Formats: sequence, C-alpha cells, structure tokens
Amino acid sequence: MDRLHTPLTSRPLSGKGSTLSVPAAAGLGQGPDRLADWSRGFRLLWRAFAIGWLACGCAWLPGPCPAIAASPERLESPDQRVAASVHLDEQGGLRYAVDYDGQRVLEDCLLSLELADGPLGAGGWTIVKIDRSEHDSTWRPVTGERSEVRDHYRQMVIELQDPQTPPCRVRWTFRAYDQGMALRYTLVGRPGQTQAEIRREHTEFRFLEDHRAWAVYSAQGRYEAVRLSEIRRGCERPLTIQAAADVYVAIAEANLVDFARMKLSPAADRPRTLVSDLAGPVVAQLPLSSPW
Repeated sequence: MDRLHTPLTSRPLSGKGSTLSVPAAAGLGQGPDRLADWSRGFRLLWRAFAIGWLACGCAWLPGPCPAIAASPERLESPDQRVAASVHLDEQGGLRYAVDYDGQRVLEDCLLSLELADGPLGAGGWTIVKIDRSEHDSTWRPVTGERSEVRDHYRQMVIELQDPQTPPCRVRWTFRAYDQGMALRYTLVGRPGQTQAEIRREHTEFRFLEDHRAWAVYSAQGRYEAVRLSEIRRGCERPLTIQAAADVYVAIAEANLVDFARMKLSPAADRPRTLVSDLAGPVVAQLPLSSPW
C-alpha cells in the first residue's frame, strides 16, 4: 500500500514485563465477516496484517490475461495513506507489496498454497478478472469504547486460474482501510470439485530490514524484544514490528471460523521474511475462504 505524508503518534503499551510503543489507535471495526475493532493499540494489517493506514481504486478486466508484472495493480485506502500493489512475476507467481505514507513496508511477498494434490500458486497463474469496489457503512457493537463503528474500505478481488486442465481457480481479496490492509483467499477449485484439503499456506511478509519486533510463542506468554532474524518457528499473533521510527506494524488474524489458526515462522530461503504457518491441514467444502 502506498501512503501520503502524515506522522504517526505513539503511546506506550504495557505487556507482561515489557513496554512497547505503538501508534495511537484509530479503531478498525466491522460486523460479521469483518475485522474486529482494534481500538486499544494495534493497527491491523490483516490476515490480517496491519500497518498504519491505506487506500484503493476501481476497474475490471474481462477474460484470462497472461500477467500484470509490468504494471502492478494498485489499491489505496480511502485516505490514500496505505496502499498495496499486486502483480504476477515472470514465473506467474502472485506477489504483493505494501506502502505507508509513501514508504515501502513490505515488498515482493509471494502468495501461494499447498493442497493435498500438490502446490498451487508458486507460478503459472493467469488472471481471469479483477473487480474493484468501495464500501462505507456503520455498525453498532454490543460493547466497546464507541457506540458506532464506521466500516469504510476499498476492495480489489483478483481471480486467478492455474495452467492445469481443468484449471483450478482462486480469488485473492485485498481490502484497504485507513487503519490497515487486509487480505484473504477463496479457493474455488476445479469444475466439479466439491471438497479440498489445504495442507499449507505460504503467505509471505517480507520486510526491507532486520527490524525490531516483539515476539511470543504461547498464549498469555511473555513478549520479548528481538530482531526479525531471531524469530523462531511458531510465533504467535499479533506480532508487532517497528518498521521505522514512527511506523509500527501488527500482523494479526481475524474471522477465524472452522479453519486452522495461523502462526508465523521464518522463511527458510528468504531473509527478513515471515510466512504463515497453519496449525494443521484444513479439509472443507468448496468454495473455501480463509480468515483475514
């Protein structure tokens, strides 16, 4: 996601035995199938990966097209401070990057899956279509700091198909909020397919530097200040990373229903990169949507 220029404010957040500084919250909230209200500290980047703020645009491409590597599709938040750019690389793999206030936060992040019948998404994708939209509504929480929560985002849905016969289709949905960026996938499958098993996810979060982070490896655990290069397998979420002097990122998960929960692990072959690590395989009816 790309950004305009506005500095973040920060305030201390006390945890068990440690103190960290995060951006002052501007609550992000939605109703069913929406991100929760993070009014007490973190900006949600979504699947939930949150960074400060985001933005979007609108268009539709008919029929399969080979690639968008030369001209990435860009999605900006309503206030245009957070932005994502998405493209197919030379091998046909889907990759994304995220900016905040014009500063690159995540870059060259691969999105792929491993199903029971083999890997899906490392390469060979073609684009079937791209749909864009904008949503702006309000909802009332049962309890919380605010009586009414605004649900305002811009959305881009990229539908892809693999080169197999018959082709397998997957929809990747990106949402840009003023408070963060969210993404999820919907596995549509092949014609006539009614069930699928997802064995692994490979959603990357690749940072530009070996940033400071606060990691924990169990529920109710003690957070430790470490570098990205020191994070071990099975790191819990939310994971907070200090991407710049005044920019903090929280990688989280939302709308986790009938799905294996996500942890984070270092990518074996890419420095400064974390990858989603499912607690176990997921077997479900199609179409199947992941959490945010």
